[in-house]
Amino acid sequence: MSWYRAAAAQGNVDAQFNLGVLHASGQEAGQDLTAALGWFRKAAEQGHVVAMFNMGLMHANAYGCERDIAEAIRWYQKAGDAGDVNAQFNLGLIHANGLAGQHDYPAAITCFIKAAERGNVSAQFNLGLLYANGIGCPRNIAEGTLWYRKAAAAGSDAAQVNLGLLYLDRTNPARDAGEAALWFQRAAETGNALARFNLGTLYAAGNGVPRNDAEAARLFALAGETGSVDAHIAFARLVVEGRIAPAERSRAYGWLWRTTERLDAGGQRDDAHAMLDALADGMSEADIDQAKALAIGALPVPATA
Repeated sequence: MSWYRAAAAQGNVDAQFNLGVLHASGQEAGQDLTAALGWFRKAAEQGHVVAMFNMGLMHANAYGCERDIAEAIRWYQKAGDAGDVNAQFNLGLIHANGLAGQHDYPAAITCFIKAAERGNVSAQFNLGLLYANGIGCPRNIAEGTLWYRKAAAAGSDAAQVNLGLLYLDRTNPARDAGEAALWFQRAAETGNALARFNLGTLYAAGNGVPRNDAEAARLFALAGETGSVDAHIAFARLVVEGRIAPAERSRAYGWLWRTTERLDAGGQRDDAHAMLDALADGMSEADIDQAKALAIGALPVPATA
């Protein structure tokens, strides 16, 4: 650090920036965010772009200083004007979330476009969200699809799910359940529970894919293992309707029994209780006790047939 200090004192911008990093990370003598801010400021004032970004980040989050959104905007703007894509995205978030006092969606969209055009996946996702839902702009399904698709192609499972949902939207002129299934499949392969549930729903209905109750049950089970209430109810419905093996009745009952504890009064809770009653009609008291034990982890969950 002594070499950095000597070089920084003589105005070496990289040394000033690196001193900021060392103080912020605590790699030398413990974390000192106030000192880090001071060195980042010196580097930023000499045009160091990442230091400018860090100045915005620290003022936005009160790291080493009082929170100051106006100052954060000033530094993010400088970094963004110098081409820092993350600064452009963060500036968009400030405008979209109203952190400067009011929501400014046109400004947010301008910032997100700058970042998205340079490959920032989060900016692409946010543009898809704004356009697809008409948030701060006229609803534009085609534009929402375009940006969701860019983020989805880059691997964003959230964009893949939202793109799938957009292809199922009844108001979408390009509505296509088969295309929705393809995007849900990609997200499901990453472990996304909502994608697994949505894809299971398509298989259960034969919508966009051939009807396949076994595949629907497999997907509902995978989503259910992460705690998805909708997946628990859907899995139980397949059992009640006799569409999957009766041996799954125990798992369906146990999941649903645990699920009802988390639900507020209303439609979903009523659905869960109705499904529990339907499942219990084919079970003995001993079966029900065993299902409850399975649900709380007292016994291993049997594998899906």
